[in-house]
Amino acid sequence: MKKRLRHNKVRLRSKKGMSLVELLVAVTIIVLVFGGTVGAMANGYSSTLYNAQKTIDAAEGVSLNDIIFEGIENQYFESADECNKYFFGTGGTKNPNTDPTNSIHEAAKSVDSGVRYVTSADFPSTDSSIVLQYTIVTDSRSNVSTGLGSKEVSGVTIKTAVRTVEGIVTNTSFVPYGLDEE
Repeated sequence: MKKRLRHNKVRLRSKKGMSLVELLVAVTIIVLVFGGTVGAMANGYSSTLYNAQKTIDAAEGVSLNDIIFEGIENQYFESADECNKYFFGTGGTKNPNTDPTNSIHEAAKSVDSGVRYVTSADFPSTDSSIVLQYTIVTDSRSNVSTGLGSKEVSGVTIKTAVRTVEGIVTNTSFVPYGLDEE
């Protein structure tokens, strides 16, 4: 009888606990699951940051376009000559980037102090130091829809560009000449 009890005790003791192989398999499975979860979380986080930056950059470009649009609209230019004199002076001696009397460019700086005017021939500039830029075309024509059909009018085309994580994004708008106060 004593032999059987001893034999059972030995058998019970040998099944108690985990072997080293079982422990290594369990740890490996846990590491794989944890690694996959952390990888997915990191990928989701980086995608969120990337998309947020794209949205911020696009909003900055639209804001710049809106500010320049409102500035030109509030100046009530009657012609391309009048607009050219304001932006570039008589004989093209002014540069909007360095002219402190240009209230439109000064307002554009409220979006980003590094905003630059570039000529329409150089727009959009490939200079990587220019993140936010704009140009104006003072002798533009555009078809405007009215209640009686469409009519071709003269005005200013505003083009803005912002350098984003995906490249350069541009916005364009048109301000007709001769807008009266409402």
